[in-house]
Amino acid sequence: LGPLTGAWGLYWLAFWLFWGQYPLYATRELGLTPAALGVVGSLAAGAGVLGAVVAAPLTARFGAGGTMTGALLGAAAGTLLFAAAGGPPAVAGALLALGLGLVLFCDPPYLVNYTSAFQALAPDQLRGRVGASIRVLTAGTAPIGAFLGAFLAEAVGLRATAVVAGLGVVVAFLWLAF
Repeated sequence: LGPLTGAWGLYWLAFWLFWGQYPLYATRELGLTPAALGVVGSLAAGAGVLGAVVAAPLTARFGAGGTMTGALLGAAAGTLLFAAAGGPPAVAGALLALGLGLVLFCDPPYLVNYTSAFQALAPDQLRGRVGASIRVLTAGTAPIGAFLGAFLAEAVGLRATAVVAGLGVVVAFLWLAF
């Protein structure tokens, strides 16, 4: 569980490094209106449902390890698309929707397999404690990432923060892949 938790915790930290700044980036840097930003999120949300639907078939085809590694690679690509967004607001919005859709699509296949591994490996009497520890080491990194991301965005800008976040997710993928 150590590598799975470490990679997922790094993913959360890196993703939230940028995600806290995402609305500012979309509206100030890319020129999206608040309504357009809402449309981007709405369009991408369906990808999360699709990711949940295909988690089992992906796992049957590629195995748990392959599915989780592929999911982190897809999430890295999606996160890097945030930094690549630009041009007219319609094009930038489409790239944001594609990037966010890819991230949301990839989360469920990782989580389904990760949760299955955790439940299979943790002794029954420790499952609650192990689960709580996992949540602290993964989702608990989100506020830290958002906090650090604010300072990073102030120092180097919103787009550069998006690049750093994307590269952080690439490192999470590499950690799991190797």
